[in-house]
Parts: sequence; structure tokens; C-alpha cells
Amino acid sequence: MAAPLGSYAAPACPVVSSTVAGVPVRTYGSAGPTVVWLHGGGFAAGDLDMPEADVVARELVARAGATVVSVGYRLAAFPAGLDDVVAVVGALAGPVVLGGTSAGGNLALAAALRLRDEVALAGLVLAYPYLHRVNPPAPADLTARMAQLPASVRFPPAKMTAMATFYLGPLADDPPPLAYPGSAYPGSAYPGSAYPGSAHPGAAHFAGLPPTLVIGAEYDDLLPSAQDAAARLRAAGVPVREYLETGVLHGHLNTPGLPGALRTLDEMAGFLRSL
Repeated sequence: MAAPLGSYAAPACPVVSSTVAGVPVRTYGSAGPTVVWLHGGGFAAGDLDMPEADVVARELVARAGATVVSVGYRLAAFPAGLDDVVAVVGALAGPVVLGGTSAGGNLALAAALRLRDEVALAGLVLAYPYLHRVNPPAPADLTARMAQLPASVRFPPAKMTAMATFYLGPLADDPPPLAYPGSAYPGSAYPGSAYPGSAHPGAAHFAGLPPTLVIGAEYDDLLPSAQDAAARLRAAGVPVREYLETGVLHGHLNTPGLPGALRTLDEMAGFLRSL
């Protein structure tokens, strides 16, 4: 995570720490539609203090008039974090928007699928989501862009395998349903996939999900994950708003004041106001 740029200061708003269904949360603002927000961190890191959690929540209160419930979900191993998110959403009154960044985007989509027949969500926000155990193939232009970057900001296959092993342990090569809600599905297994597509939700399973904003980052190995999810959601009849933030890396919302981060927050706020 990076320090704020220049003179940037996150907006002030009321913040209350509490628990919902036994899960630690911070609630930002007190009026307007509720957004349940999930930070990233690859299921291995991240907390309620990181900019993806705290700053994003403050900005959505200021820009969209939302009430944001930021969830301190448990990290690895699966399904602890997913169980926490499902419990929080299920305990809140009224339709909520559910969203998150990276691993938080994974949990948002997985929780939406798990709760689809029980809770009416108002919307989904998936920001540079980490949805696949094995990434969909990257187009040539993305491959060329990413080749210019250091390994520390990339997600090569070995890193993806290590992340899956940490998250799922012995199940990493055959993930349970919803562990990777965008992963290979029947008839569409990706090259190198070591697990059966039948273990994962197929495109038809996305039917009935709420309007969804999918945000990708231009310099991100996980961009194909976001784009694939957007295409599959759209194919299932879900209203999809797709946005590509240019000139930024994976995790750009962790750099408060970054121009690309501010543009992304504008896009998120516009989506929330449209619901």
C-alpha cells in the first residue's frame, strides 16, 4: 500500500466500529443506500485500516451519499472469509450493494451467488477482481504491457499457484465451488487448468444477479479475469457496466489521491447513484 499522493486527504465522515453477526465491521456515514465493502489482499493480508477499505469507504460516503459497511472478514483459509461476508449481508436490513477489490471482489461475487435465492442485492461492484484459479489467456497487447513491469507487481502462474495453495491448502488443485467464482466451467476450461470445470459455477449460474460494475486496471495480469466475468455476466442477462482504468496497476485504490484511483471512485459513485 502506498502513502497518499500530494496534499490528498480522505473525506471526513462519521465512523462507528462494531460487529454484525459476530464479524467486525466499520460503518461509515449514516444515511443513504448501504454498501457492504470488502478489501483485497489475496486472502493473506489486508484489514480495515488499508486505503482499499478506509479511504474507499470515506470516498463513497462523500461522492455517492452511501452508508458503507466495511467488513473485517477472516483471511485464509477458505471458506472463513466467505462465511463472514454471507453472515454480514444476511444480517443487514434491506437491499444492499455488495462490492470489493481483488480478493474482496472474489468474495463479493461468491457471496452474491450463495445468497441469490435468499437476499435481494441492489448491485455488485467488482474492482480488479481475483476470480480465477488459472487466469484466462491474456491478449497480446496486455502481455506486451505486462512484460515491461517488475515481477513484484505481477501475477505469474507460479504466484497464482502459491496464492491458491495458501487459500485452499490441499484443495488448491481442485477448488470447492465458489472458491474461485469466475474460474473454469464446463466447456470452457482454460489451458493449464488442473481441476474439473464442474466444480465451478458456469455462466448460467450468473443469471439473476443484480446490476454489476466490473472495473479493470490497464496494467494488471488479472485484467482477463475481470473481462471474462463481465462477459459471462452479460451473457447470463445481468446488466453490466464495464470500466477500464487506464495507466494504473492492480490495487490502484490503495494509493489515495492517485488520479486513476480518483477516476475509479467517480465511476463507482456514478454506478451507485444509478441504482
